[in-house]
Amino acid sequence: MPQNTNLNVSPYFDDFVDSKNYHKVLFKPGFPVQARELTTLQSILQNQVEKFGQHFFKEGSMVIPGGVTYDRFFEAVKINPTHFGLDLNIYLDKFVGKKISGGTSGVTGTIQKVVFPPTRKLIFSKFSKEISKEYFEYKEGVYAWFTGPTYETPSEVNFAKTIGADLVGMSTVPEAIVAKHSGIDVTAFSLVTNLAAGISDSPLSHEEVIEIADKTSKTFQNFMRSFLGQINLAI
Repeated sequence: MPQNTNLNVSPYFDDFVDSKNYHKVLFKPGFPVQARELTTLQSILQNQVEKFGQHFFKEGSMVIPGGVTYDRFFEAVKINPTHFGLDLNIYLDKFVGKKISGGTSGVTGTIQKVVFPPTRKLIFSKFSKEISKEYFEYKEGVYAWFTGPTYETPSEVNFAKTIGADLVGMSTVPEAIVAKHSGIDVTAFSLVTNLAAGISDSPLSHEEVIEIADKTSKTFQNFMRSFLGQINLAI
């Protein structure tokens, strides 16, 4: 669990802030070690353990994903998150239909759609976090889509981990793209039904997927009923 108590007060003076990428405490030879340094070291370790633990999932876990898609026939230009110090999320939808060029690569591309509008994502995340307390532990992750129709190989799973994915599957992403193309707001929830190939010692089993899905179906249905009811009132 994250540390909620403010320790940046006397006598602790723990000023660790994760957002500042502050991950090391330096000591001066010949100077006594202060309580602040020792407390901050504990906070850094606790923060790292928490981040590591957030990406451990088990069968039956509910995960609110981001998305990663790999299509070798689709060329793309990555957009920097800021421009002249401004967050692009503020006006990202204004880029739709515009041509942009890579500053170093020179590659030119046209922005077609913004699948998950930032403002909507914040609303969906807020309600998901609150409603999930009644049903399961809230987790956020990145979902990587593979075309299937087979389970991913250990090498594909390792590739997905390398590019930042937490979950893999054969659905959700195509549906999200088509829905957005049709003008429908989109959010997605994933149910972890099994450990991916190469993570578990046991061979993958479709029966296991069906079993876990059946066990958690009621919980998931109740959560979705509450979530949709709250969202319809909010937007």
